[in-house]
Amino acid sequence: MTIAAARAGKHVICIKPLAINMRQVEEMDRALAESGLRFFYVENVPFIPALEKAQSVIEEGALGEVFRLKACGGIGMPPNKWAFDPEKSGGAIIDMAAHGIAFCRWMAGAEAESVYAQAGTFLHQDKTTNEDTAVIVIRFKNGVIGQCEDSWSLAGAMDSRFEVFGTAGRILIDNLHRQPVQVVSEEGYAYWGGPKASGKGWTYPLPLPGDIIDGQYAMLENFIDCLREGTPSRSEFADGRAIQSIVDAAYHSLESGKSELVEPR
Repeated sequence: MTIAAARAGKHVICIKPLAINMRQVEEMDRALAESGLRFFYVENVPFIPALEKAQSVIEEGALGEVFRLKACGGIGMPPNKWAFDPEKSGGAIIDMAAHGIAFCRWMAGAEAESVYAQAGTFLHQDKTTNEDTAVIVIRFKNGVIGQCEDSWSLAGAMDSRFEVFGTAGRILIDNLHRQPVQVVSEEGYAYWGGPKASGKGWTYPLPLPGDIIDGQYAMLENFIDCLREGTPSRSEFADGRAIQSIVDAAYHSLESGKSELVEPR
């Protein structure tokens, strides 16, 4: 559909993941390059207010040097039954881990170097051979370690949690079940515009309205503004391509049982 839209002279907004594999991504890339049109990658992670706040805390130096990241995403089953079909989709990695990978890549501030993955089908064995549970470890080129835990096998409510570990502090974010941002800092930071000292120790920035907590509205508004003004978006084709390359490396790791290098960019 992306290729058809580009050939028809239409700008493209494509939800994650870009495609089933990198071969399809490269075909999309060529079609878009030939068209000269804009491509927006629908990944809401860069627009989640709690994560934007976390990024500002990191940029202020409140955590010291970031060295480890963790993202947990889970649901009870995929939203579409066709996702169980191995011919049409991968499993929890391509469906869920794309968000955690986007978070780790953003907070690490670097591209991925290698990926190691473990996965299995535990809850939906009667429906699919696609993985319903996965753990991915990513080593970034600047040395930061990222970990993504993702599933279609989660009992109870949906899971959307993020953690950032630094040499002088850490951040815990539960974007669904409780106060989304919890920060501990030895250095302090500007707590919602207050003095830097107000952000020392454990702090809990104010809750956010539910209609903006997932960043979807801000993401689409950003796309529209970029089309009108011709400015870069925070979620472009290159971001989707980088995330897809990590997803592909994770699947290669499942096959080889070893850590796999991410393709050069």
